[in-house]
Amino acid sequence: MIPDDPAQVTLYQDGGNPCGTQGTVLLAGHVASKGVHGALWPLAGIRPNAEAWVTCDDGTPTRWRAVSADITDKADLPQDLFDVTGEHSLVIVTCGGDVTDGHYVQNVIAHFVWAGSDQMVVGTGM
Repeated sequence: MIPDDPAQVTLYQDGGNPCGTQGTVLLAGHVASKGVHGALWPLAGIRPNAEAWVTCDDGTPTRWRAVSADITDKADLPQDLFDVTGEHSLVIVTCGGDVTDGHYVQNVIAHFVWAGSDQMVVGTGM
């Protein structure tokens, strides 16, 4: 369930665990809502090697490196994003692209590979 608050991002609970070793860690949130930019507003402009940090339930920060970003029609959301047993990766999804009747008709899908669980450095990230 996507949170109503555009500043919040949610973790798909049935997917990979950020502190695990397999499966897709799937995060999703609003790009904008009711005229307010969401936490994922800049996702469409992400570049390869940009970093994202995801904190595990125990407070351990995990670091991820962007490898690609795609824009797809909402109806074409790849089902492999819901993989719980495959390669360990991070995928962040938000709306994007064209707007029709006040709604985005596409998704921005950013793909990341695990880059470590060392200490977070202030000022880095997405």
